[in-house]
Amino acid sequence: MTQKRHAVMLCALPAIVALLAACADQRPAGEPPPLETVDVAGDPDFAPDQDPRATPLQGQLAGVLPANFPPDLPLYLPASIAEIGQQDGLSRVAFTTAARPEQVRAALAAALAARGWSGTLTRGESMLQRSRRQVRLSIETEPFGCRYAYAY
Repeated sequence: MTQKRHAVMLCALPAIVALLAACADQRPAGEPPPLETVDVAGDPDFAPDQDPRATPLQGQLAGVLPANFPPDLPLYLPASIAEIGQQDGLSRVAFTTAARPEQVRAALAAALAARGWSGTLTRGESMLQRSRRQVRLSIETEPFGCRYAYAY
């Protein structure tokens, strides 16, 4: 009789262990299990301090200008790059700054004229020319400053 009891217990043991394991999870239904986190090393191929495009402007520009950004277009600083994309087949870079639109418009108008650009900066979008090149510049009011964008 003890052999039968041992055999029943051996057969029931895996079911008991499975039942105990299922009951051990005390989280309420619907709560996701905790995620395990692992620290990983940085990308060995990425070194911002060695990126030739990442030329810091004395901490005044937050972001990295695209490689095709024309060097003869002035920036109003301090500013942050807010958007990089395409507009009507042109490359477009938008910046945000805490300065008022009038300040940005006056400073960019003077800097553009000094670099040989012609055109009148107006509210909204303006067309600028230098030799045979044309660039669009828009200056818009933002809640805490303004946004200006070049389409080139």
